[in-house]
Amino acid sequence: MVEGRLAASRLRGRVWTRVGGAAGLASVLIGALLARLLWLTADAPASLSWSGAPWTDEGLYSHVARSYALWHAPPQDGWNNRLVSPLWDLLALAAFRTLGVSYVSLRLTSIALALTALASFWLLLRREWGARLATLGAALWAFDYFWIQYSRLGLLEPGLVCWLTLAAYCWRKAFDQGARWAVLAGVCAGVAWVWKSLALLWLPAPLLALLIVAAARRQRLLIGAGYLAGLGLALLAYALLWYLPQRAALDAAAAFYAAQRMPHGLDAAARHVWASLRSPFIVGQTPVLLVAGLLGAGRALWHLRRGVLPPAVVLGLAWLGCGAPLLALPYHPPRYFVWLVPALVLLALWCTIADNHSSHHRLPRLQQCWPAALLGLSLLWSGWWYAQWALTARATLIAAGQSVERLVPPGELILGVHACGLSLAHTRPCAPLIDGLANDRHPVETLGARYALVEAGNPDDYLARHYPALLRRAQLLARLEVGPRRVLLYRLDARDGHAAPGAGRTDVSP
Repeated sequence: MVEGRLAASRLRGRVWTRVGGAAGLASVLIGALLARLLWLTADAPASLSWSGAPWTDEGLYSHVARSYALWHAPPQDGWNNRLVSPLWDLLALAAFRTLGVSYVSLRLTSIALALTALASFWLLLRREWGARLATLGAALWAFDYFWIQYSRLGLLEPGLVCWLTLAAYCWRKAFDQGARWAVLAGVCAGVAWVWKSLALLWLPAPLLALLIVAAARRQRLLIGAGYLAGLGLALLAYALLWYLPQRAALDAAAAFYAAQRMPHGLDAAARHVWASLRSPFIVGQTPVLLVAGLLGAGRALWHLRRGVLPPAVVLGLAWLGCGAPLLALPYHPPRYFVWLVPALVLLALWCTIADNHSSHHRLPRLQQCWPAALLGLSLLWSGWWYAQWALTARATLIAAGQSVERLVPPGELILGVHACGLSLAHTRPCAPLIDGLANDRHPVETLGARYALVEAGNPDDYLARHYPALLRRAQLLARLEVGPRRVLLYRLDARDGHAAPGAGRTDVSP
């Protein structure tokens, strides 16, 4: 009789735990969704990045999808963004055909990916520490200002983070449910690399974690083999379906981006690291999570002496370590560091429970408050910046694109990176000019363009460098605000506008 009552009590406890956990996850997801849907048409804040990507790359990396959605044909210029991320462009095409071509439809796609990543992150944390800490950790990530801003834009980063987080969850589940989950982890990691090549840095993380995780040798070997098998399957599919049919074009694109990313010697790498550590765009974006995450990494390394680290924490350490080389790259805009935020959150949460990680229910009363205190501090920081952005938010991309629609006749091609950056708010064809990659061989003459968008005061703008005489003759139609930039719309007079192809480079990196 007593045993029956105890069994019934335990069953009710498990039910309430699951209900409470589901309610906590649902609350975080709804809050995260609302934080991103509000002012969805607004630009990214000027303080988000020194690079122009938040104001150009949404249109630039959905170029092919937009063309198919509007005209049922590929673009007629030389820029094929599917060489960079074919999966993202296909998803963008589905969004455009379902919801129409717009910034909103593309950003909704990114938000869906971000919420998927959040749910998988919650599942990862719950498997390690239970529903309560999983909900706190998910909220810590969901409402981080840096992540909010990037995960509401139609860029490659939300999808990259989504697949990496799914891979991390599957890898962790393999310890409890068998090596088949490690295969799924490898597949997800392979998809992340196809999504954005920067994921190459993350791929060794699960294997490095297996070298130090506290598990039986046979289990570690099975999980490692499963992960490599899944990764191999994903990359084999990519090679057969996408790489081999267009190898030359993909190799050329890869060489272009590699030239931007690879440091030239140890001295140059050291200078890049020092510049990165002093950059407010990198260190200052999310200082609460950064400090707490680094403290958590330090505590985790200290606990390694006893070999008692949970698998998720070991993976977090490897995840963060694999991302450290980003600091040494010549070109590493703030968005490149977005995929490290989940690892920082995981390690920050660990920092608050490191001494009693086996069961958070047995934490001392004071220590039970530490994760909530960390969340509160992060919310104060992020809430302040979010409020500042919301009070001053403007939709200059949409307004500028609509101005282009009014001033440029239908069917007229517009040249310039900003032409594609604004293209989700107009229906004119566009062609970006990128030295060494696309449309860099006499584009005015070859493409027969009569309109161009040139960034004011930017000496690296392609037309400003290679067609100065043409721009002096051109008719200035409008001065447009595009986020923190000023862009000039010209009607070109192409008489003797011939210019030799330049040797410079425009930084346009996915």
